[in-house]
Amino acid sequence: IISGLYSVGKILIVASGGAYLEMRGLLNDSSQKSISTVVSQLFIPCLLFSNISSVINFEKLLDLWPLPIFAITYMFIGFISSLFIAKSYSLIIKSMLFIQKKFKKSNYNQINNENESHNN
Repeated sequence: IISGLYSVGKILIVASGGAYLEMRGLLNDSSQKSISTVVSQLFIPCLLFSNISSVINFEKLLDLWPLPIFAITYMFIGFISSLFIAKSYSLIIKSMLFIQKKFKKSNYNQINNENESHNN
């Protein structure tokens, strides 16, 4: 429990510092975006690597070798299925647009024909 409170306490201190800087007007949108990019692209991966490297040794690494293969396999399956879904979705969208254009054109002609008949 104490280690969990310690971790959450660190996050609360950093978040309250950011909230204070925001209230004082020292952080604008572009600086917040830059800080967010640095945190997500650099600091979080470094934190994960340091936490994992302290617990994993070579024997555990040998035991866990299938995990990257499973991850790559699932990503490949997801990629292939997304290609099929995107292709079928684009066909549906194209057919919907075709139908929509035909209806618009027919309604436009019908309205024009009605206006011409009323003018005569």
